[in-house]
Amino acid sequence: MKWIVLLYLIGWMALLSFLALFPNELTGQLMIQCGIAGGVGGALYCLRGLYLNVSLMDQWDERWLMWYAARPVASIVMGVMVYVLIRAGLLVLEANNQDSSTQYGYYAVSFLAGLNVDNFIKKFESVAGAAFGVSPSRASRPEED
Repeated sequence: MKWIVLLYLIGWMALLSFLALFPNELTGQLMIQCGIAGGVGGALYCLRGLYLNVSLMDQWDERWLMWYAARPVASIVMGVMVYVLIRAGLLVLEANNQDSSTQYGYYAVSFLAGLNVDNFIKKFESVAGAAFGVSPSRASRPEED
């Protein structure tokens, strides 16, 4: 099963890389490109997790299959959310607004959000809590003893 997961993740990386390298009318939009960057970050994180759990720690567990399947998709969504948050002014990249540098900033933050979905969601919830009074989800609350 681990080989199927490996092929699945490589498939995500190949598809997203193809979309990034050969943009068309749809994928040329910055919002879609942010989703692609987030997805690449998430697939890379999963590949690293697969490598660590199979090769280094010898603790492969099929209970994590859903995580490996869902993580690239969640990362794509987080990449798109980065775009939305920056456009809404809730995340600021830089003081002066130069198109090319800002575009790479979008990509970098989207990639990082995809790479680390869990912490990005916690940060997003803290910003939403401060701005709109939204309560953090159960996953973002401190552990209760």
